[in-house]
Amino acid sequence: MDSPTLRSLTVHRYRSVKPGTTLSFSRRTNVVLGRNGTGKTTLLNVAAAVLSGNLRLLKETEYDLSYEMDFAAGSLAARIESSRRTIGGASLDERDLPVPPATDFRASLTVRTNEPPLKMEVEIGGAGTRYRVDGRTDLSGEVANVSDFGFIIPIQLYSIAALLAPEPGSALQKIAHDCLNVFFDRMDEGLEQFDALLRAAEIRKAGPRISSYIGNWITPAVRAELAKTAPVPFIEIPLSDLPELGNAVAYLGFAAGRARFELETVTPATDDAPETFRYGRLGFSFTRADGSVLPHGHLSYGQKRLLGFFGYLAANRDFAVIDELANGLHHSWIGACADALGSRQAFLTSQNPLLLDALPFSSPDDVRRTFVICSSCLHEGREVLEWRGLTAEEAAEFWSAYEAGIQQVGEILQQKELW
Repeated sequence: MDSPTLRSLTVHRYRSVKPGTTLSFSRRTNVVLGRNGTGKTTLLNVAAAVLSGNLRLLKETEYDLSYEMDFAAGSLAARIESSRRTIGGASLDERDLPVPPATDFRASLTVRTNEPPLKMEVEIGGAGTRYRVDGRTDLSGEVANVSDFGFIIPIQLYSIAALLAPEPGSALQKIAHDCLNVFFDRMDEGLEQFDALLRAAEIRKAGPRISSYIGNWITPAVRAELAKTAPVPFIEIPLSDLPELGNAVAYLGFAAGRARFELETVTPATDDAPETFRYGRLGFSFTRADGSVLPHGHLSYGQKRLLGFFGYLAANRDFAVIDELANGLHHSWIGACADALGSRQAFLTSQNPLLLDALPFSSPDDVRRTFVICSSCLHEGREVLEWRGLTAEEAAEFWSAYEAGIQQVGEILQQKELW
């Protein structure tokens, strides 16, 4: 197992989700099913927050969640809790105070590395972060908390790794690195991801170092272009040189496509930093069969959404969290998008049966791990959101119908009253 994966999630307290909800996930595709208003997008936001390491994506000040993740270098089991601070019985954000809502945050982590094999307990609280390696009294201590609450877990793990395993590529450093995915978020059901790609993607050259953000745009041709002494006014990249976006050109039916970055800023060198060139204002253009060129602004809604989807995959090699993937897409593109997810762990919602029909299954256990059913129920006198996986019996019945090869996946789910 090379890519990080979310193995399980338990909701002790979060919004109106039923307390004690526990979900186990597939290492590949997870499909969240349910009527509108049953928390499907809420579940995707939780998955995105955990996979990115950015707790701000939870969009709440109060929660109590446990989750388990697997990495190539080991594993992480975490419980994260946040509650509003109170003064005189009222929470800070309920009082007329010139401060943003304040929270008390704490986390308990168990980190295991494969090589060398060790188990480390980490406690993050208001007083700082304490760590202790099992069986090693000499490997314990405390590090100060960072001010960036959103990414506090991966940042604190980096700080501990710098003390305990400073050598490059250590198991602790790899786990901390895999917990931190700064630009990862849920792909929404509209064009927000497409707009974010245009707005945030950039290429930067600082001295000899060349880097890119929101996708890997550094092809050999780009590197050669940026090796020139003087800054070039723009950089053009054939999309055929970029695997995911090259696929988008073919599905969109164009003969060719190009990405263009324009030089935005030049920061002079200082005693502490080299001269830096930053290229942004990403734009796309596409060549039709007759040789005419179409700028991305003239694409249809569905075309922009398809381009945004492949841009999202280009920026996120390990995971995909996508709301209504099939929304706005031509039916011939939907199966291709499902295939393009590849080996990523994916969390998807869909009200379109064509996406469901494109999913392959290999066993009843595969079926059981793929689907999450969202609904509502009464719990202790109030209506709550209920999230669950399929039972063994439901998975076996689905598998029997699927293996018969007569009905499509969407039809089976509807017949079994699972969707």
